[in-house]
Amino acid sequence: MQRTNDQIEDKLRAILDDSHDMVHYALNLDSCEFDYISPSSLTILGFTPDQIRAMGIAGFQQRIHPADRTRMTEELEASEHPQHLTPQIEYRFQHKNGSSRYMHEVRSIIHDNNRQPATIVGTIADVSAEKRLNERLATLCRKFNLDEN
Repeated sequence: MQRTNDQIEDKLRAILDDSHDMVHYALNLDSCEFDYISPSSLTILGFTPDQIRAMGIAGFQQRIHPADRTRMTEELEASEHPQHLTPQIEYRFQHKNGSSRYMHEVRSIIHDNNRQPATIVGTIADVSAEKRLNERLATLCRKFNLDEN
């Protein structure tokens, strides 16, 4: 049975929409607008996909911790030169409820037919619990003069 592109797209969207432990997204580099944001953004970031689209990339960046924001802005600008885009990055993000969360983002660039960068696709996972655990472990290692490795 031959599947149409629409059927394949619907199937892929359903898979992404059902992923609850990370946010999937597609950022259009021409418009600097999100073409897709998975519904898990509500749980992980505190915002619905529509709210994130409404805030835009500038609003999203404003929720990134000030100490991480410059680096993230530089990363977005690097997307014009894919060889300079870091495929994985961590930053702190202010959840809608005001709490600060550590995010781990994995992304790549999709090129158009002219081999120009067109879209950044990626995933964002909340790694706050892991970060807190690592910080506690480091504190205990220092307290007892243990090697952290």
